[in-house]
Amino acid sequence: MPARTPTTRYLERHAEPQARYEWPFDTAFDHVVVVPAFDETRDFIDAALARPDAASWLLIVVANARSDAAPSAIARTEQLLNLNPGSGFHAKPTSSGKAWQATAGRRGVWLVDAVSPAGRFDARQGVGLARKIGLDLALAQIVAGRIDNALMWCTDADATWPANYFNHEPGPDISAVTFGFRHTGALASSAAQIVYDQRLRDYPRELTRAGSPYGFQALGSAMAISAVHYAQASGCPTRQAGEDFHLLAKLAKLGQIEQRPETVVELRARHSERVPFGTGPGVRRLDTQNDPTSVPFFFATRSFDFLGQLIATLKRAVLAPSPTAGRACLQSLIQDSKPDGLSDDLADVLGLNALIAAIERARSASADPERRVQHIMTWFDALRTLRLLHRLRDAGWANVSYQQLRKNEPARLARGADAGQEEVPAEALGSSSSTAEPSEAVESDSTSAASD
Repeated sequence: MPARTPTTRYLERHAEPQARYEWPFDTAFDHVVVVPAFDETRDFIDAALARPDAASWLLIVVANARSDAAPSAIARTEQLLNLNPGSGFHAKPTSSGKAWQATAGRRGVWLVDAVSPAGRFDARQGVGLARKIGLDLALAQIVAGRIDNALMWCTDADATWPANYFNHEPGPDISAVTFGFRHTGALASSAAQIVYDQRLRDYPRELTRAGSPYGFQALGSAMAISAVHYAQASGCPTRQAGEDFHLLAKLAKLGQIEQRPETVVELRARHSERVPFGTGPGVRRLDTQNDPTSVPFFFATRSFDFLGQLIATLKRAVLAPSPTAGRACLQSLIQDSKPDGLSDDLADVLGLNALIAAIERARSASADPERRVQHIMTWFDALRTLRLLHRLRDAGWANVSYQQLRKNEPARLARGADAGQEEVPAEALGSSSSTAEPSEAVESDSTSAASD
């Protein structure tokens, strides 16, 4: 009997039932791409099928809807099940939805039905479950030897793959790969989209500047996941939104997140209500403000500066010669940092008792210095990092606006910009020197990932 691995155990115990669907194709494929699709037209499938390159791939599309979705959106999603790719493809028999294989070359489309009444999600689930279904199905095919590459590409229906999309074969220590992104279309040059994109890029780069190992971009439309590490992470969270952040946060503890900004996925800029928060609804909410550039949408630089001090202090504390010396490192940070402007006690903001307990666990976990540091940074993970920044903001280090950064900290905007990225034109900046109060909707978009 073959030895059971973490991957096979995951498939047996935790994978969605769709992972056991019978393989409908006559051939294997080099790569697999997973796309959740709700209230989408067939355009993204047609665009994929029209790609001129010779890459061999299987596109798994999970057509899905929640039970409480609008009937019109459900009806539009069901139309995907009527897809006919054309003369270059022939249908393959399957009871799992629809499947087509290219007559010439190795390309396939597997359209999984999670939109018909029996397969619809409940109101608590959403794109996370759709992505998990597709990834679980892809993982099963990799294990069975039907997909050659052990990476599973994740994207969305509003995305266009670049020519170098599949030019990645990361080593065994890479748990995920993130790609660059660029919004296109009429809305791409709007102030709201530019501000939102700047924040998407600014956050991970400021984390990296602070010394955090979690400075990666979390976009479900622009990432690829290692099959082995995906199984070790117990799969994709089945959330209505934010599943990409939480999945990458888990994967970052299991391996390295490799960043490939030169591989640029193009995303169609659009307002969207498909998920409760994320790029589409976030840009729409910003667009409802009188001046998106004056909305305090970015964490204060001093918060990232303090984060860097805290990370350095945690490392010193776990390497200190005694527990007492380790606690003294934290006390020195609190006393010496002089956090002007915080309304709350810094020890409370930090959750000092939890920090001390985590340091003690790291110290007792190993005598090896490198392992101690790894232990404490695994504990102080992406979610705890984000929560700390929220607490610092709420305690007095208020968010700042794009307008304030452009005026007072242009170097930070430059750090958070990609080559060719647009800026809001000077004439489009608000004329008021004051900072607008954010609406609850805009502010909640920047806090939802840390709400668990």
